[in-house]
Amino acid sequence: MKKAQLSGSVRANVGKKDAALTRNAGLVPCVVYGSGEQTHFSVKEIDIERIVYSPDVYQVELENE
Repeated sequence: MKKAQLSGSVRANVGKKDAALTRNAGLVPCVVYGSGEQTHFSVKEIDIERIVYSPDVYQVELENE
């Protein structure tokens, strides 16, 4: 299994309108669920495309700023 690192930035505002603004800026709005808390962040679209549109399987290491 290959490893990939993603660097994201925490989103202060969440919701439909803010997600649309995030997408228009070339970012992908993301959410991590687990351990009782949700973390909303965004990642560059090009970084996600390299992982999603690949025949390989990746273990993703996420770094939020």
